[in-house]
Amino acid sequence: MSGHIALIASLLALFTVSELQAHSYEGQAHLQALSVQKPHDPDLFIVDNQNIERATYREAGVLSYKKLVKFEYAFYLVGQHLSGRDDLDHLGLLYSDPRHRSYKLDYYLQNQELQDVYGIIDRFNLRVPIGEQRLTVGRAPIELSKSFIFRPNDIFAPANYNNLDPYHKSGVDAVQLQGPLAPLGEWKLIAVAGYEQDRAAQMDFDGTFLPPSNRYNARQSSILASYLNTFFEYSMQVTVGTYRDNYIVMGGSEGQLNDTVGLRIEGKQLISRKDQTGQVSFVLGLDYRWSESLLLIGEFFVNGEGLDRIEDTEKVSSTPYQPLAQLGRQYLGAGFTYDLTPTVKLRSIAQMNFTDSSSLVSASLAYSLSDKVDLNLGLLKGQGARTFEGQLRSEYGTYPQVVAFEALIRW
Repeated sequence: MSGHIALIASLLALFTVSELQAHSYEGQAHLQALSVQKPHDPDLFIVDNQNIERATYREAGVLSYKKLVKFEYAFYLVGQHLSGRDDLDHLGLLYSDPRHRSYKLDYYLQNQELQDVYGIIDRFNLRVPIGEQRLTVGRAPIELSKSFIFRPNDIFAPANYNNLDPYHKSGVDAVQLQGPLAPLGEWKLIAVAGYEQDRAAQMDFDGTFLPPSNRYNARQSSILASYLNTFFEYSMQVTVGTYRDNYIVMGGSEGQLNDTVGLRIEGKQLISRKDQTGQVSFVLGLDYRWSESLLLIGEFFVNGEGLDRIEDTEKVSSTPYQPLAQLGRQYLGAGFTYDLTPTVKLRSIAQMNFTDSSSLVSASLAYSLSDKVDLNLGLLKGQGARTFEGQLRSEYGTYPQVVAFEALIRW
């Protein structure tokens, strides 16, 4: 831990000691209060109607040196209370993907029987210009998806279903090099570290909490090349490379069919490097601008990695940190955004799994108190058949009810 602190101090000194007048800083603080109620299932959970109350403080900032070299950071400080602990999945990381993030940047400050406090460094990267190119080294977000509801190309730290925070995309441990292409294009080279679980979170025989750990595995790393450009008012993106144990090809396009209707197509193909088998996933989306205030959204998603029968999966349970996500083959999603006033926006999304007829509904109400302060109230609820004798019978039937209140302050 002392090594990480020394590195942070050195980077901060780079931007705050020499040539102070050449520096600039932008930051934000995000506060979230979240309540989760897990449905009672005697086959999976010992505790009836288990509740989780969690408070999160996230601070993020960017320090710029002469408007060129930038250092970005973001960290979480999380405290939560459990009404009962019958498994340890609750102790997983917040909005993270352990396949592409090292646990060594996460610190467990306090762990008791029903209360947890821990810290997470979510972003920690340096961005350096090299001519017209930009090099990003460290933990940073990678966004390869453009669709609204189903995001098959969001393969690095995809947003969890209960992440009702609309402001933040989680980071992964990576190196990124990107540059411009004429007329409106961009190219990227991306290398993302791969990790394997070495030990899951567990409780020692004397009650001592043992945090999870993972180890770096070069064969589980990913190397991608991406090309993005605009032709005839349609943006088109193609990405090829390796993704952990697979070769991967991804593509997407979005644009306007007319003044009110937009079209989005996105998909990927994974080909196993071991046996050359593959799966194809794609999403087709339309959006309709009903008025200046109302936007309607619809998407159809085919998940090549999904199950023909949900019952074929192993005994699994959904938690706020390790949700069940897109287990079926076909999905339909619909939603809308409506500007009630220039400062108040309502958003809702419903999605259905055709394989098991389960559904998931989320809604949020956002209020811009000023150009520096945003408030957001989010709700989420799943519907579907509950498990029976430990057998999963629907994807969204085990999802909890989630209520979240958030405040974002910028400076």
